[in-house]
Amino acid sequence: MGSIGSDEMAFGPFRLSVRHRTLSDPQGAICLKSRAFDVLVTLIESRAGVVSKDELMRRVWGDLVVEENNLHVQVSAVRRALGHGNRYILTIPGRGYRFVGRLREASAPPDPERLQDDEPLQLTPTTNLPAQMTALVGREADLAAIAGLLDRGRLVTLTGASGVGKTKLAIEAARNRRARFPAGCWWAGLGSVSDPQLALRAVAASLRTDEIRGLSLLDGLTHLLGRGHVLLVLDGCERIAPTVAALVDDLMGRCPGLKVLCTSHARLGVAGERVRRVTPLDVPAPAPAPAAGLRRPRDERSFANPAWEGDVRVLPSEDDARDAPKPRHGVDRPAPAASRTVAASGG
Repeated sequence: MGSIGSDEMAFGPFRLSVRHRTLSDPQGAICLKSRAFDVLVTLIESRAGVVSKDELMRRVWGDLVVEENNLHVQVSAVRRALGHGNRYILTIPGRGYRFVGRLREASAPPDPERLQDDEPLQLTPTTNLPAQMTALVGREADLAAIAGLLDRGRLVTLTGASGVGKTKLAIEAARNRRARFPAGCWWAGLGSVSDPQLALRAVAASLRTDEIRGLSLLDGLTHLLGRGHVLLVLDGCERIAPTVAALVDDLMGRCPGLKVLCTSHARLGVAGERVRRVTPLDVPAPAPAPAAGLRRPRDERSFANPAWEGDVRVLPSEDDARDAPKPRHGVDRPAPAASRTVAASGG
């Protein structure tokens, strides 16, 4: 396998010259503008891992301040140039991009008998579920109920007030059921979308299907979600609920193996929808308060003050009050032990 340090390298039917900044295939040179070429070279250099969007923008544009949309344009240009179903540049949802082609020395033409060596690595991700930063506690019954609803139906909606924990519960439920959806387990956040016309674009952007060349937004989603048993989580549908309902109905009609888990303030109203209401967790009753009384250091407890047993104030009995010393010279303090001994003996 060639390294990026070589002047020329090849992958699949393509030949790349770093020195001459050209890309070609057996039919001839392929037009690729400067920024797009730099994007391709950067991804090849870092092919061992994922390159984040910020890192890719820094390495291609340097100190220039550019919008993220510029990066999307250049990545799309590279994919158009490479063709072949966009198989060489992989989008890792929420992380960045990765080059997954197999490099070889440019002087070594592809071997027809070893065509598989020129196929890209099979690293297509099947989930973009957000990571849970804290453990989900006290929702075992809800998780079990959601699992049962997903087994029996294709659309499940978690309803409840804002802040009750629907999002965290939906993500955990999807993560627990991921093995049942080998073709994909996807998440799209819609809580910030208020314009119904942007609903489809928001879902496509979350799943990165908006970058698929030659397909409409809806067809791109169908291409991803129609691959088999797939779970789609749509979080925060309440602001555009009617539009989401129509989209879900359309997608389930196009994708027979698709199941959808939604969160919203209320049910969507789609045929066959199953609903689980999420309520706040019970708050444990507070521990009994200690008996009333002031806390005093032990060295301040005296016969002249109420007795203390631990942290509980105990009022003196009549005998205690009779035996307590009388104040002298305006100072209320205990009598010396010797004086009390003499008085008791009558001396």
